[in-house]
Amino acid sequence: MHKLMENKNFMFVEVKNNFIGLVIYNSNEFIIFKDFFDTFSLEITKSYIYKFNISLCVTSLSIPLKKYDLLLETGVELKIQIKNSKKQNCTIEGCHLSLLALSNLDLFLSKNNEFYNSIEKKIIKLNEKIKKESMDKIGMFGEYEIYLFVNENYLFIGASGIVSLNLISCDLHPNKFIKTERENSFFGKIDFCVTKEGKNLLKKWMLFPLLDIKMIYKRRSVIEYLIKNNITLEIKNLLKKLNSFELNYTKKHLINLKNNICIFKNITNLLKNEFIIEINENFDWLNFIEENDTFIFKENLTNLEKTFDFLSISSELKKLKNVYKNLPVYLNEIGKKVFKDYKIEGSIIYFPQLGYLIETKVELNIEKIFEINQKKYFKNEFMINLDEEFGDIKNKINDLEIELTHKIIKKYSDSIEEIQNYLTEMDALNSLAIFAEQNNLKRGEINLKKNFKVQNLKNLFFDTKNNFDFVFDKSIILTGMNGSGKTNFLKNLAYLVILNQIGSFLPCESANLPLFDKILVKFSNTKPISSFVNDLQQLNEIIKFGNENSLILVDELGKGTSFNDGICVLLAVLKNLPYSYRIFSTNLHQLFLKNDSSKLKEEFSFLEKYKFLKTISIYEFGIEEGIFLQEESNKLIESFMFGDKFMDLFFKIKKGEKLTLPKEENEESKKIIEEFIK
Repeated sequence: MHKLMENKNFMFVEVKNNFIGLVIYNSNEFIIFKDFFDTFSLEITKSYIYKFNISLCVTSLSIPLKKYDLLLETGVELKIQIKNSKKQNCTIEGCHLSLLALSNLDLFLSKNNEFYNSIEKKIIKLNEKIKKESMDKIGMFGEYEIYLFVNENYLFIGASGIVSLNLISCDLHPNKFIKTERENSFFGKIDFCVTKEGKNLLKKWMLFPLLDIKMIYKRRSVIEYLIKNNITLEIKNLLKKLNSFELNYTKKHLINLKNNICIFKNITNLLKNEFIIEINENFDWLNFIEENDTFIFKENLTNLEKTFDFLSISSELKKLKNVYKNLPVYLNEIGKKVFKDYKIEGSIIYFPQLGYLIETKVELNIEKIFEINQKKYFKNEFMINLDEEFGDIKNKINDLEIELTHKIIKKYSDSIEEIQNYLTEMDALNSLAIFAEQNNLKRGEINLKKNFKVQNLKNLFFDTKNNFDFVFDKSIILTGMNGSGKTNFLKNLAYLVILNQIGSFLPCESANLPLFDKILVKFSNTKPISSFVNDLQQLNEIIKFGNENSLILVDELGKGTSFNDGICVLLAVLKNLPYSYRIFSTNLHQLFLKNDSSKLKEEFSFLEKYKFLKTISIYEFGIEEGIFLQEESNKLIESFMFGDKFMDLFFKIKKGEKLTLPKEENEESKKIIEEFIK
């Protein structure tokens, strides 16, 4: 995506009601977001803190206390800026708060970051042209580039999804509530990258899965080629030899480039035409290497200073090096003449800043510069002429070589960047190929007809004997005993969708899946609040942001409150949540026991929209049709009837009688429940 994924970054958050303005800064650029409406619990804002590796979040004094506390939940360092900057004169449609955030972050950085250029800045060349990329450059802010982030191009995973699905482990992001180790995180499972840049790119792919089918298939084709030709290990070993990508204008950087470009050539030869990049038409970097091999690269030389020879492109440098090469002989001849005139023994020495000096042990009747260790150093008119003619020739050569290096790198920087991006992407793709090889994953297919079929779905985190087929043709109610794998099943479905939309192979024998635009989850509580309040907040996010193209996974809704209240909330959600791809796991399987009260069937006909599945056992990863019943036979129910005790409570709620809720539940929670029950 961007260098922002590689570094620790600064974020400024502007909050007005539930509208958010965001801007992010790293060492040389800003990323601005279009103002957006966030949830009550700042689900979207917190997700960006995780996704962009934010190390410091700054906000204004006007932020509500509840929002401040919500940002603190991420574990990020949080600071308040008391004085606000004036709003910028220019505007971007839908970015008023974000422009204010940009001005305020500029004010904060100018006072708190010694590496930040605090010269007065104005936004120039601003436009709203948006490409189909994650970020589009829209202008400049002083000397810094501004990029507009376009989230609509990616599957959205909120903060609660990142935490609940354990996508990244605690040592890789600042959330202090996650206690898992790296290898148990989803990213730890798929990461076989050998470069820092590759790891950052793969993490970006995981946190921002694609909605572009062509790009998904392009990645998948490369992975398939790597596996079929059995070259993943060879490419991994080549990538291990890569030198630093960090740009600097030194000869050593050219040596690193030479090494990296040779690796690039070897990898492209292995891939043939399967994964290529288009180099700038004005410059074929590979031909440049071959034609100028003697000019830049000399093989079998261990001394870095001797690895480069710019003589073929600079007559001035050639002249200086010839002079420098013959300088000892020349100075020796001059010394013989000088010492003959003065009738002494000595030598001519060059000192930086002081120039050429006569070194001898005797006193001379000329200007003495200094004396040390019984040696005296003098300068006469002849030495002054040497200074004027040759000066600090070695530094002149070094300065000219740095200048030439700068020109070369600057001239071909676009092509160099393309090659480095290629190698980074190759590292991420090869990682997914190794992941597929080690776990025997298969290539899946994507459809636009909303079909969801999986054959022999595997558990990514536990070795199990049993795999199972799964067809997601209607919403699901999943029951099962505690510890039988209900939560694990939901997580593996989420992982399946993420892998599918990052272009990876899939943990199954075959799969045909649709594209999802969001993964919305309600999982176990990781916050220092009551479980029931947490359930309602996560449901609130699902209701506001979910749609027909969202995957909705709800785990044990209503578990954090009384049995009867939990039943009411669960049934209300089952009845009123309209989306297609919904899976609800529950321990409240007593709900679905049969009785002979036929008068209740009409009230619960909405359950006919659901398919009932149950987990097999705590020892097997699998599901089958039916409802888990602890003592009775597990048969799929034919009618939906409920016990009289529960129905009495249900009808009381239908008539408008008040709910009995724990004292700590807030008014918003009650409104949500009442809205469901209507």
